Amino acid sequence: MGAGADFSTTMSRLKLPLVKGMGSNPAKAAQVEMRQRRELAMCGRLNTNVLVMNAMLLEFLQPRTSVMRLRGVGSQDESVTEQKGRTAPGLRGHTNRIKAAVGLTSSLAALLRDAATGGSWGPTWGLSNHSCVGSLSAQLMKSTLLKSFTAGGLLLACCCEGVAEDWPQYRGPRGDGISAEKIISSWPSSGLKRIWKVETPNGFSSFAASDGRVFSLVTRNAGGAPIAMCVALDANTGKELWAAPTGVANFPGGGDAGTEENNGGDGPRSTPAVRADKVFVYSADMVLHCLDAKTGKPVWRKDIAKEFNGKNISWKSAMSPLIDGESVYVTGGGPGESMLAFNANTGALLWKGGDETMTHATPVVASILGVKQIILLMQSGLVSLEPESGKALWKFPFPYRTATGCSPVVGGDVVFCSAGYGIGAAACQVVKNGTTFEAKEIWRVRGDPLGCLWSTPVQKDGYLYGMISAKKFGKGPLKCVDIKTGTVKWEQPGFGAGNVVLAGDRLVALTDDGQTVLVEADPSRYKELGRMKAINGKCWSTPALSEGHLYVRSTKEGACLELVSQR
Repeated sequence: MGAGADFSTTMSRLKLPLVKGMGSNPAKAAQVEMRQRRELAMCGRLNTNVLVMNAMLLEFLQPRTSVMRLRGVGSQDESVTEQKGRTAPGLRGHTNRIKAAVGLTSSLAALLRDAATGGSWGPTWGLSNHSCVGSLSAQLMKSTLLKSFTAGGLLLACCCEGVAEDWPQYRGPRGDGISAEKIISSWPSSGLKRIWKVETPNGFSSFAASDGRVFSLVTRNAGGAPIAMCVALDANTGKELWAAPTGVANFPGGGDAGTEENNGGDGPRSTPAVRADKVFVYSADMVLHCLDAKTGKPVWRKDIAKEFNGKNISWKSAMSPLIDGESVYVTGGGPGESMLAFNANTGALLWKGGDETMTHATPVVASILGVKQIILLMQSGLVSLEPESGKALWKFPFPYRTATGCSPVVGGDVVFCSAGYGIGAAACQVVKNGTTFEAKEIWRVRGDPLGCLWSTPVQKDGYLYGMISAKKFGKGPLKCVDIKTGTVKWEQPGFGAGNVVLAGDRLVALTDDGQTVLVEADPSRYKELGRMKAINGKCWSTPALSEGHLYVRSTKEGACLELVSQR
């Protein structure tokens, strides 16, 4: 079909008239000649805008069809070289085209509205009487489509399938392991298509994805010494963009455990966080690095041990920095300054406070009873802080033994916490009395049945889903637990010490031996919807889901898999 036919078809679908003649009123006198010339110019501008608008829409719709076709079939082992030259643009490209079309059509709609209602164009040039503008503007003003020619409305009018978002830090944009993207409801029998695969030697750092790049921590040798490196990869190709050292990779044991067939690989544990043009890394030696996201060059750094009297814990720090707005949060300082917030742009200290001792767990940000708060799992238990000031809102006692790496999980006004080494799990309900908060225990289970080492579950509709077990490498179950009672609704063995994320009503699990599994988030039953071997090595990391791509990594390799969106 030719371009003219495509254009006509699109205009018909949008219920817009084709803008034809450039002026048909005969000149009646010399005094109207200038007015008609301006009318012609005006109509020409309208034609151009409508043509460009539809070209943008066609460009958006056609590649999207090819994306569905390309990403829905083919072997997951197809190499990057074989795809070169025909891989359709990602969701970010489509979003940018929509934004451009939004600006153009918004201007067009305003122009037509002005002409049809006798605005600044009407009295001066009488354009509302011209056949070109009058016909098009009248029909547009009557149609509901004009109402969608706004920045918000056009996105819906263009049949955008869902939200495409970054995964800029550990466990996603909100730190809860949940993605707003819509993914396929089942996987093809051949498995997901693998877009790329690269080496990621040693460590349990996950991927963070932002603005077309993915970031993680690996171990490399430099001058004969192992160095923890933050690496940036092109999100679409896996090509390394830069690598920046963040400290010596010296770890005193603990991370080499696993099954007889799948162990070793100890290395960096934390995950980078990204905000705008900056990447933040909290090293195992408690140095907070701020790097330029494009180049990896240092912007600022804070040595928590030296500058804030910090003291490391056994097996060294594993927490990831938490980003919220323009603030970055970490723990590890000494008495009176154990919890800290810094300005993400400048590194300036915003506040410090608390005497609690750090754990390996990464804090989360959540709104409970309408109040935003930073929730940390310290050695004394849960601590909730006011983000702007560091003021303590509430505390909940929970014991510590050896190590705690599972982040708090929030479900409404209930907060879940868990630890291994015989500690178990508990949940508290947060209540508000006037201007003060209180955390009341609603259940507690001691021992390993609900104990987690680092595999933090996700929460949906009052139920937890995750690899809730301790040291059951290779065989530990995926469980569903009622967050309000601690009752186990179901469990399925064979997942080990991996992690899960949630998109809609679908769980995407990464087992500790590198299998990706799609499971329905249903408290009444375990229903598996897809499974494939994604990578080799030991996976104590969390998958990252961004713009239709699933990023997974192990102690040996990382990969990008295609999760095709659906309507």
